[in-house]
Amino acid sequence: MSDVSLQLHLNRRCIATEAKRAYERALSDYFRSPCSAELESRIELLKDLLERVDLPGLRAAHPELQSGGGTVRILREGGAIRIEAEGRILHSQHLE
Repeated sequence: MSDVSLQLHLNRRCIATEAKRAYERALSDYFRSPCSAELESRIELLKDLLERVDLPGLRAAHPELQSGGGTVRILREGGAIRIEAEGRILHSQHLE
């Protein structure tokens, strides 16, 4: 897996809803023009985030991940996903 990062803006939606919307947008973009390795990496990151991370639990533990929470950064580095907000690491999870 290649390293990739993206930002989710949680001004109107929580992290789970915004991640789902970002995933659906990325899939739609992919089917329009599938020749982007960056887009494929972003889709894979969002898929792992949605399927393997307890987003409702994290949202309950971290107000920054609720609707109105601002911007969060989602990163994949090696075999791990990390969620950051305001320069703080809120969650790190090894996926392998």
